[in-house]
Amino acid sequence: KLIAKNENKDSKYLGPISFYKAEVYFTAADLSFNENKMDAAKKYAHKSLKLSYANEYKKTLSENARILSKIFDKNNRIDSALYYSKIYIKFSEEYNMEYDLKKIVQSKMQYEFDDILKEKAVQEVKKQADNNRTKLIYLGISIFTVLGIIVVLLLYRNQKIKTTKIILTKEKLELEKASLDFDLEYKKKELA
Repeated sequence: KLIAKNENKDSKYLGPISFYKAEVYFTAADLSFNENKMDAAKKYAHKSLKLSYANEYKKTLSENARILSKIFDKNNRIDSALYYSKIYIKFSEEYNMEYDLKKIVQSKMQYEFDDILKEKAVQEVKKQADNNRTKLIYLGISIFTVLGIIVVLLLYRNQKIKTTKIILTKEKLELEKASLDFDLEYKKKELA
């Protein structure tokens, strides 16, 4: 009732809405067939088949051809049942081939996408490793530079200490010499 009420005879329903209309007609045909209303089932199946042919909906074509084949088989019209069985087989195979092809293409695209993601992840890891290596090199250079400066400062300090010790030893020796010279002069004066 709802289909008959909303049906517009002049409209071809091409485009996305035609798919839904074909599905509604198919569902009505299937329900009518299950309720053993063969004339209504045949009418809705033919309407769905017409829309499906016009828009190349292979799945709906095969489903409607299967229903029509069953209807004509129940009415003992073997030639029509055979005709629609052939249509069912043809479009069912075409639909399955297209579906399989879509799945293969989808799997291939997913595989390529995963490869791209993996490659980006590998590049990111390499970039991070390069950054870490560069940071480690700079850190190593900084540590060696600081250690070098410390070693130079320690060597300078040691050298300064040695120089100071030598100067102090020299001054001590000079003071001792001066003291000995003074003592020697004093003893000479005492003896003289």
